[in-house]
Amino acid sequence: MAPLTLELSPEVLRQLERCAQQRGIQPTAIAQEILERELGERTRERDLGSEGIRIRSALRKAGLTRPVSRRLVDKYVRVRDPRSRSRVRQRLQQKRFEPTLSEIIVEDRGQH
Repeated sequence: MAPLTLELSPEVLRQLERCAQQRGIQPTAIAQEILERELGERTRERDLGSEGIRIRSALRKAGLTRPVSRRLVDKYVRVRDPRSRSRVRQRLQQKRFEPTLSEIIVEDRGQH
C-alpha cells in the first residue's frame, strides 16, 4: 500500500476518532474503509453504466442499500474453506427482507 497524508478539520478528525474508538480500531483503518467503499462504489457504478447508476441511486435514496462493513466482508466473502462457504451461503439464503423488492416496486407503481 502507498501512504497518504490528509489534512482534516478538527470536527472531522473528532468524528473519525470517535468512530474508531467505538469500533475498537485505528482511525486510519476507518478512513481507509471509507475511501475504499466510496471509490469502489463509483467504480461499480461506472461499470454498470447509466442504467445501473440510476437504479443504485434510487435504491440508496429509498434507504434500501447500505455499505457492507469490512468485518462482514472478511466474515462472509473471504471465507476460504469450502465447507464454511457452504454454511455461510445457507445462512444467507435463509434471510428474508420485508417487504421484498418486488413488493416495493409494485407499490411504487401503484399496481396493488
